[in-house]
Amino acid sequence: MQMIRVLERLGVPRVLMLGFLAVAIFMTGDGFELTFLSKFMVDQGFTSSQASLLVTTVYGLFAAFGGWSAGVLAEMFGARMR
Repeated sequence: MQMIRVLERLGVPRVLMLGFLAVAIFMTGDGFELTFLSKFMVDQGFTSSQASLLVTTVYGLFAAFGGWSAGVLAEMFGARMR
């Protein structure tokens, strides 16, 4: 409960705290996923530098497209809070 008060004092609204936790968990899992994917690519015959470049590039492109499309959809339908 003390941590919630500290976060509220820092300006984090209570309704967004679970969202921030979910993003932190997702990004941790995403880092593990990239590691396993790079290892898989090396096992398929890519060099480690080729595998990491490919995995990072593909992730970056998808993240950029996802961010852009989320912005477009939020503009089209509006952000809704329940």
